Amino acid sequence: GAGLTSWNPDFIIPNMIRDGIHASTMTFLDAGPIAAARFALNGPRAFGQVFAMISGLGKGLVNPQNQAYFEEFVANGGETGYTAIHTLEDYKKEYDKLMNEVKGLKGNFLKNGFQGAAKFLEAANRIFEDVNRFNAYVSARESGESIMRSISAAKNITVNFNRKGALSANNTAFGTIANAMSKWILFFNPAVQGIAQLVTKTKVNPKRAAAMASSILASGFFMPMLNEMLVAANGGDDEDDYWNQSDFKRRNNWLLFTGDGYVSVPLPPVLRELYGIGDIVYGSITGHITPQRAVMDMARQVQSAVGFVDLI
Repeated sequence: GAGLTSWNPDFIIPNMIRDGIHASTMTFLDAGPIAAARFALNGPRAFGQVFAMISGLGKGLVNPQNQAYFEEFVANGGETGYTAIHTLEDYKKEYDKLMNEVKGLKGNFLKNGFQGAAKFLEAANRIFEDVNRFNAYVSARESGESIMRSISAAKNITVNFNRKGALSANNTAFGTIANAMSKWILFFNPAVQGIAQLVTKTKVNPKRAAAMASSILASGFFMPMLNEMLVAANGGDDEDDYWNQSDFKRRNNWLLFTGDGYVSVPLPPVLRELYGIGDIVYGSITGHITPQRAVMDMARQVQSAVGFVDLI
């Protein structure tokens, strides 16, 4: 898991983008389009403030009120991302263990470099995972919420990694199943939480949920059409053909042809499954996907939505 996430530089930025889209979507379901747009527009500013406060670079540009909010945010447990769930003592233990493993290496240069890389990845993960949660925290505080209610908003704006559910109940049937699944399926807990969060908010705001789902499905249907027109307008060759992109890439990202390849925006769990269904429907209608393959691909989308391994 760490090799694919916290130790993988390619994971950090896409993960922040996925979290940002998920958080904006949940804000839309909770408070409507204006609040969601405000949250999305505040993202770059939140990133700049979090980056300065954690890295120490450009700290003079930090808003004093945001500095106070960030101290509240950290002190009260707002940092609950996938790679930011340890206490300082946990990090100390991890670094002590890391250093013990490299003690046999000759020379301080390699050891210092190894330690420096670990610290860099830790800081980078912390910055990118804090952005959306801190954005939610500041929004809540500025709207008059208490510290604890604002912390709750921050922790639950995406997946709350402090929440274990059945994973903490080993002596129950659900606990046994959940623990077995979590050991074999990467991000099983986030997948289940994401679905539960979406179902809960759908019950409260069914019309907004229907609007969100139909929009995502529609974008999956119309994105291939748009890219086919863009490729034709820019004189793209066969290599640029939208359908030459892999199924995984097409159905997990918004892709837009620029004339020199595709810009990719990664989608969060559940939303990408809805988006992928739109891609499958369009591909089936236009003959790029056979009916038999479309049925199999639909089944895979359902499997993916609940975090199951692709068994088909």
